Amino acid sequence: MIVHSSLRFLLAASVAASIAMTPGSARAQAVDVPLTNPDFKDGDGDGLPDGWKPAPGGDGTTTIIKVDGGALKFTDNSEGVGLGLAQWVDVNPGDEYTAKADLEGTGSVMFLMVFVPKIPAREGDMNKVKIGEAKISLPAKDGVTELKAVAPAGATKARLMLYCPKIGKCDVTVKSVSLKKTGSGPAPTPIPSAAAAGPTPKPRNDHGRDHPDSMIQPGTVAKIDFETGDFSQVRLQEGGKKEVVSAPDPVRSGQHAMKVMLTHDQHRTEVTGPRSQPYGEFKYGWSIYLPKEFDGNSWFSIITQWHTWGSGKEYVINPPGPPTCLTVSKGNWDLLLRYQDGDTDNAAVKHFDFGPIEPDLGRWVDFVMEVNWQSPKSGGGYLKLWKDGKLVVDYTGPTWFEDKTSGPFFKMGIYKGAGSWKGEESGAIVYFDEFRMGDKSIPHDAVDPAKQAGK
Repeated sequence: MIVHSSLRFLLAASVAASIAMTPGSARAQAVDVPLTNPDFKDGDGDGLPDGWKPAPGGDGTTTIIKVDGGALKFTDNSEGVGLGLAQWVDVNPGDEYTAKADLEGTGSVMFLMVFVPKIPAREGDMNKVKIGEAKISLPAKDGVTELKAVAPAGATKARLMLYCPKIGKCDVTVKSVSLKKTGSGPAPTPIPSAAAAGPTPKPRNDHGRDHPDSMIQPGTVAKIDFETGDFSQVRLQEGGKKEVVSAPDPVRSGQHAMKVMLTHDQHRTEVTGPRSQPYGEFKYGWSIYLPKEFDGNSWFSIITQWHTWGSGKEYVINPPGPPTCLTVSKGNWDLLLRYQDGDTDNAAVKHFDFGPIEPDLGRWVDFVMEVNWQSPKSGGGYLKLWKDGKLVVDYTGPTWFEDKTSGPFFKMGIYKGAGSWKGEESGAIVYFDEFRMGDKSIPHDAVDPAKQAGK
């Protein structure tokens, strides 16, 4: 049964260069950007809207795209196959664009714009040529969502795409889409070519670089509790299989939680949340459920991270990994903290072991972390971690690095290394729920899962 609701939104840029319109740039009157078949007509009778390209198409059984009654229907009952439609449009660097769609139904779809200097000859070359990307998750049951997109320097084309991700299900009707140019300004400064800029150092880790701009706003509480029934609250999905579940699966509070599942051909399955500002005091709360079958001995598991990608100057972290993370290693809970090693460009490390996981298997465990992200030079850093209300880490000292333009972003899921883990796959299932984050103005209880349960 399709539940009727209307969703209108403005699409926001998550471009690689993170370029915004300059103050004082011209605010042009909205001008339609021509779209092919925005009302999804099927003139040739093949069941698909003319002028739109499947990306990917349906299989006719578990995944279906079809024109029905003058609207586009997405039906995805698969957890392992995506479903989408796309078309190319012309854009001008520096111009601001607004996309709108009318949706109804259950589940959610993604709306994307991928900016390129020219259309690639092959679909598989898209990631090689793209110079920016904007995207948003559209829960069919939600109200109005607004974000904006500015075409980056060098962009002449954008690929407009509706997509139901590989992870997730949907039964959504899209009645129409539109695209307008809603502002114009000087083109952003072009990004230097590789030849002009010199060799680019090979990244020590590739995950998180495309993490969308998600800086938490002062005085607010960010929340990921999965009560939307989908992944619309998260910023990015990475790696392998994950799903939003309800009872009889474990749920900390409300009706839903996240279940992540790792297989031997993968080494991570995670979702990302908000960033903090570059420095200062922040609070995090979240809940983890390790099933009784969880493998905490044969290989380490990183199950919560505060990651540094896209936060300014990079430092040498050896071995590579997130600056701060909660892990399970050799059957114990362990908080790992990396920070700038004095005046060097290297990272120092501390481990805080706070007991075996065995008493915690098969039950929800609540965590709260209060931290002041500070470098050795800025001073005043500290980190406190509570487990089920008991203070298990109480550290004073550096927690971060100099020359950062933004703070770390939060991640939760499971990471077990580059294909070295060979344990039972049933031992790599973890549940997460009740994530909240706020700055120093937010009370401890406002992020504590035990105090927020049921709210």
